[in-house]
Amino acid sequence: MGNIPYPKTGSGPAVPATDADLARDAIGYTNPNLHRRIDPQEPLPESEELAPREYVLAIQTVNSYRTMRINYHDENSQTTEIP
Repeated sequence: MGNIPYPKTGSGPAVPATDADLARDAIGYTNPNLHRRIDPQEPLPESEELAPREYVLAIQTVNSYRTMRINYHDENSQTTEIP
């Protein structure tokens, strides 16, 4: 029996899907459950967040990581002081 190579695992930061990637997904090339989709939105008026959340996605061997930054403090604020 011949050797069957394992599929290459991803490594490093994620990049946005291109039009070609989305076209391949539409014909069933990749299962959509294997993708991370993010839709950054403006914070709600009643929240304490000052800016949209920033996301960083990465793949390390067989693990997927999502890092999120929430902005509660404005460095140039004249009204709040957070050390």
